[in-house]
Amino acid sequence: MPFWLIALAPVGGLLNRWRGGWLPGFGGATTRRLILAAATTAFMLTLAQPALVWETALLAGAFWLLSWLGWIPGWGSYMDMGHMPDGDNEFLRPLLDLFFDGTEASVTRDFVGMTVRGLVVTGPAGAVLAYWYLGPGLVYALSGLAMGAIYLLGWKIYDAGGFSAGGWAKEYGGTVANEFMFGTWLWGALYTGFAT
Repeated sequence: MPFWLIALAPVGGLLNRWRGGWLPGFGGATTRRLILAAATTAFMLTLAQPALVWETALLAGAFWLLSWLGWIPGWGSYMDMGHMPDGDNEFLRPLLDLFFDGTEASVTRDFVGMTVRGLVVTGPAGAVLAYWYLGPGLVYALSGLAMGAIYLLGWKIYDAGGFSAGGWAKEYGGTVANEFMFGTWLWGALYTGFAT
């Protein structure tokens, strides 16, 4: 596999940032998720290079569908890493309420929420990929577990004065860089899975 393909990982970052709201007015939420899932599927197929037409169609269709579905459930109340006191309004609330107090902002609660949320993004599509390509599929399925750490790192850098020099992150804090870093991480995980 050509090493230069790893250079495409930041494209995943740019597409994930676009999915998150960059370039407003250019596609709604559903369109952005569909395109991100399609681009990620195309990148995966470039790396996998399946030999049979039917295999390519099945793998591409299942990976794309599960990737798209993985981006649908919300995570807006977790991505701020304890910066905003608003309560959870997302699908993980019942689970998190078992372990954390949901009445106040909590870095730990948000970290766990984003970590589980990342697994929702990558787990199902990675499982399908693992059916055909075990190693790459497992790497991709588990790569979503880094979402909490990536968002926490981004907010720590933002709080220390990073990401805000030109004012481009004022409205959303660390989230702007986090979306880029997580998308780059996911495409890097796909490359790494196939390269090993």
